[in-house]
Amino acid sequence: MDFAKQCQSVTNVRWRFFARPDNPLLGSVSKRKLDAGFVDDSLTDEECNWSHILVAGELNSNPKADNPEAWMELARHVREMLATQDNRRFVLGFRLCGSIIRVWEFDRLGGIGSERFDINQGGYVSCP
Repeated sequence: MDFAKQCQSVTNVRWRFFARPDNPLLGSVSKRKLDAGFVDDSLTDEECNWSHILVAGELNSNPKADNPEAWMELARHVREMLATQDNRRFVLGFRLCGSIIRVWEFDRLGGIGSERFDINQGGYVSCP
């Protein structure tokens, strides 16, 4: 198969929002519970495990819960994803606390987070 066809098959994946905060995901060493994420649309919630998560997310109703301890929880989820998806180079994640969100990018060396911003303010990012 040529490279263009391989890229097309990857981009045709349909994502859907996944939320099962009270149930641990299968395939984990510990009983980790992912609050939210995005998975391949063809899977049911019961089929999902760490190898199927495309984007990891954490939800909290308290805007003051955006702290380093919470960031580490998201990093632990990403570690589970990278352990079961050995072909992944990086993982995107988010932490939503009330209306405050911080977006993360993790690779196998660590992670980097955006500035926190309010999803109800502005709705756009200005570019220089």
